[in-house]
Amino acid sequence: MHLVVPILAIWLVALSVSDIRERRLPNTLTLPALFGAVVGAATHPAAAPGLLLAAVVYGVAYAWGGCGGGDLKLVPTLCAMSGSLVAAGVLMVLAQLLTLAGAARSRWTPQAHGPPLSVAAALSCGIW
Repeated sequence: MHLVVPILAIWLVALSVSDIRERRLPNTLTLPALFGAVVGAATHPAAAPGLLLAAVVYGVAYAWGGCGGGDLKLVPTLCAMSGSLVAAGVLMVLAQLLTLAGAARSRWTPQAHGPPLSVAAALSCGIW
């Protein structure tokens, strides 16, 4: 467990930096993690509800243009990591509140979702 926390923190920082600089979450960071989350949900049933909830919610948001493809791949991964349906719901709500807070400060210009998602995941998983 001690080795996982720094790796997870580095991954979340890399996602945030990429999203701030390029306004995208690269497949090289999101697809392997999503694959791992799906495998994890198949082998650890506690991860499945959060993954499925996030996939449905962000699938609808993506279809309506409310998020990008990187967000659609990242959020189910983060919600599966949270370990429970309640924690996954809290993670998504917290991420949206952080996104809205950032948007309010910048007069509603488009915001990168990666940094608020990363912060919410770090809080949910007990990293920070």
